[in-house]
Amino acid sequence: MPQVRDTLVWAGTLAAVLIAYSLPWVVNPGASQTLNAYDLAEWMSLHPQVRAGSPSLLAPFLLRMLLVFTAGLIAFSPSRRFSPAWWLQVIGVSGIALALLPAFEFFTSDFSDPNYRQQLSLTILTFVAGAIGLIFHHNHWSRWIIVSLMIAGVGSGLIGVAMGYSLMRDLGLPTGVGAGAVLFVVAYLFFGLQSSKRGNSR
Repeated sequence: MPQVRDTLVWAGTLAAVLIAYSLPWVVNPGASQTLNAYDLAEWMSLHPQVRAGSPSLLAPFLLRMLLVFTAGLIAFSPSRRFSPAWWLQVIGVSGIALALLPAFEFFTSDFSDPNYRQQLSLTILTFVAGAIGLIFHHNHWSRWIIVSLMIAGVGSGLIGVAMGYSLMRDLGLPTGVGAGAVLFVVAYLFFGLQSSKRGNSR
């Protein structure tokens, strides 16, 4: 029963992370410019300044990497292979990887678009890192990897939303930071702690 309870809490905190990612990260009086993390990354990817930056498309990369880091936390959270909890992790990693796929146009005609190429690269990275975590994770190393992913995720999220906020302010938009960004950091840290706790309980 304790393992079932821990898995339910773990799944609940994962849901909180994904919900926070989908809530507004930047808010403006115009509803079309009130964007969650995914849409903010897409909006910034269209801006010439972001595309011409060095490195190119850095801000969208940081916000999209949050999903990759989350998939890493899912994959490296220790569980018994082929148990119900393990299959839940497989579904979580696969769902995130599919969510990162570029638009269908990339596969039919627009191979040169750097934004689509970034999305495809992150999809592949998610599948590869997820497979490594799900198949080869070890309690001792998993805890260190989880701590690293927690630090990287918080840093990536804060820098990404700051860049989006700054870009909107530069365009003269009366921008504020949305509740989604704050809730994401809190939920993400708690999810990381729950993932590490699962490893300690084994």
